[in-house]
Amino acid sequence: MKSKTALSVICCLLTVLCLCLTACQTSSITVIDAETREPVADAMVFAYCHDFVAFPRQRLYTTDDKGEISFVYQAGDSFWIGKPGYYPYNFPTYFNRLHDHGFLFWFTFPPATIPLHPVKTGKRAEVKKARNAYGIIFYHRNPPRESVLLKILQYSHWVYMNTAFYEDNQNREILEEFFKKYSFPVKPEQSR
Repeated sequence: MKSKTALSVICCLLTVLCLCLTACQTSSITVIDAETREPVADAMVFAYCHDFVAFPRQRLYTTDDKGEISFVYQAGDSFWIGKPGYYPYNFPTYFNRLHDHGFLFWFTFPPATIPLHPVKTGKRAEVKKARNAYGIIFYHRNPPRESVLLKILQYSHWVYMNTAFYEDNQNREILEEFFKKYSFPVKPEQSR
């Protein structure tokens, strides 16, 4: 009986060890202009890990001259990508991987190329073509540390002031509260 229990414990520990070894893998994201296909340097890539045991849960990267970042992928990561002059892009790998590929592929992240759509008019018709998500660029119930949050808010504010991206957003009021808290101006009432 003791040998069966010991074997069960060893099998469980080996399974946990295998999951831990595959849970964090080095990968990369390349950010390109959706029209020119040229790399986008200095784009902000904000990673948020939905796994509560992951550390660190929130990371901010900036693309190099080739539009690339290398990072350690944590199972459960989702990404927001943006840069002034471009619409934000959401890459929710956490939900997509579980739904499309099942549990085993949740722990892997092959290199990805993300196209950012340039802002031209900023009007609703253009926003609808470029927008792939309605959400704000961070999880407001669990915002990142202040230095990271301020960088995200600066970009979000640029999008908010120069485009219609947030005009029909259900989280607009939440975003505006963050703007007010950190002394960013908000649009007058008539523009809502």
